[in-house]
Amino acid sequence: MDHLTTSSNQQYINQRITEASQIDFANKEYRRFFHIANLKFWSPEAYYDLLKERDVFPRFKAPAKRLANKDVGITVGLRLYSLFNADAKKRLARLKEQAEIKHQKEVQEALAWHNRRADAFYKNQDNQHRQIEHAHQLMRAGDAAQITSYFYFVLHQDDFTTDFLNRYPIGIEDMNYDKASGKLSFAYRLPSDDEILAFQSFQYDQEQDEVLPEPVGSKEKQAQRTNLARKILLRSIILIYRSDAYYLVKDIEITGFLFYYDPSYGQERRKDIIRVHMNRSEYSETDFTRVDVNALFANRLKAKESSGLYSKNPLEIIDIHTKQNSPPSVSRKKPQKDKKQG
Repeated sequence: MDHLTTSSNQQYINQRITEASQIDFANKEYRRFFHIANLKFWSPEAYYDLLKERDVFPRFKAPAKRLANKDVGITVGLRLYSLFNADAKKRLARLKEQAEIKHQKEVQEALAWHNRRADAFYKNQDNQHRQIEHAHQLMRAGDAAQITSYFYFVLHQDDFTTDFLNRYPIGIEDMNYDKASGKLSFAYRLPSDDEILAFQSFQYDQEQDEVLPEPVGSKEKQAQRTNLARKILLRSIILIYRSDAYYLVKDIEITGFLFYYDPSYGQERRKDIIRVHMNRSEYSETDFTRVDVNALFANRLKAKESSGLYSKNPLEIIDIHTKQNSPPSVSRKKPQKDKKQG
């Protein structure tokens, strides 16, 4: 029996070790290809179709006949009395005829009222569809408001995790589109230190009976976090260009910012720490399945980054606009996390 128990325990441990190895491989691959992992591209057609109201007006429900019976005076007592009294039976028959006529009239009136409401409902829905189609045409013509609304939506549909547990809460600010140059610019919230899981590998811990990440040193932790921040901005660039069916965007400029708590203000503030832009030609020339993201940012895109990113306290990091560790007077609320599904 002891031999069987020991064998069974070892089999379970081996199974958990195999599971840890699979998790380790999957998470390392996710981290490696983070900038293109699980990207979902959109089209203006799908976006504007999604905006159209598709509700169906409720089906007609005729008024209950018992209401008409009650109105003409048919009662439970009369029904019982008619079972053994001829006059009551005749009176009940007359009242039933009156109730039937009254009920039919009420049904016709209710149906007419229902149809009028249904016609108005679908007329409003048709008008809303025409307004959406008009907005779609404005976008194709280069309307800045429609273009920014579309890409704001596209970016917020992105679904990824930086801590391998929660869906990352996306924050987009200051989006602007210049029709003359075709430049789309916006600010994108980057994760704080505690929102990024830096790891060496995932191993099975026999004592806790869990698959846990192996920690890394401070330099490697900074390197992983910085690389992931760059990949977040890059995946946004890819997402926009791939979702731009009308080729309206010719250049993208993104400012990556952090939210941090400033005790001197008693609230969270924004600090801009990375600025990068990539035009469509640079995008088209890049193989994103093989690109070295760090080399891309440093050598080709010449990204502007604050020194000490993910190694210094956010209070000490220099804002790329003010050149000081104090940013412009901007305070915001940090987006809330959603639990990562699956």
